[in-house]
Amino acid sequence: MREGNWVEPLIPVLQGIQAEDAYTKRTPDEHSIAEMVAHMAAWAEWAVGFLGGIDVDVEDWPHIEPEIDDRWDLLRQRLVDSYASLTRATQYLSVEDLEVKPVPEVTQMTRLQAILSITMHAAYHSGQIVKMIEAPVTTEGSGTLN
Repeated sequence: MREGNWVEPLIPVLQGIQAEDAYTKRTPDEHSIAEMVAHMAAWAEWAVGFLGGIDVDVEDWPHIEPEIDDRWDLLRQRLVDSYASLTRATQYLSVEDLEVKPVPEVTQMTRLQAILSITMHAAYHSGQIVKMIEAPVTTEGSGTLN
């Protein structure tokens, strides 16, 4: 358990997770950390497209099989890169830019609403990942995340 911290920066937390643990399903009906990272990256990539006025298709929960997709380092880097792209897409937006609905034929969401939404989404799943690391694995899972 991380003493005294109730919020952890996600990227350093992910750097400390080994591939075996990232792909471990702690219970049969729970997503693995790797699946959460793929999900978060997919939606950050969607947000970058959306902010630029493009309606990008998203695979909400990409299916990952550890035996086939054992590329944990690449998956972590995809998340880092997607957040870096998101930072670049937002850093010079004016107040007027934030009020624009970039894809009005798809949604009435403004850029500001999209940025807030993806930020809350990242915080939610980051918290899940930290809690998964802190809790013991059930007998249905394998590996140790502590």
